[in-house]
Amino acid sequence: MKAALSAILLNRMGDTFFMLALGIFLSYFHAVDFDTLSLAAPYTNTLILNILSLLLLLAATAKSAQLGLHA
Repeated sequence: MKAALSAILLNRMGDTFFMLALGIFLSYFHAVDFDTLSLAAPYTNTLILNILSLLLLLAATAKSAQLGLHA
């Protein structure tokens, strides 16, 4: 039971990081498609790109239960 609860919480944490990244994509770029993002990336503040990269990395890590997040 404890492992199942831990898995659910980690999965929701991954969802939260992913939704935060999507929100930043939409608020900053007004798009989530790769064509628009690749065209806008060279003109974007590196802090925004670093935050987005970190959020996506944390989301993928939490969703796949990697790097110490597994039960």
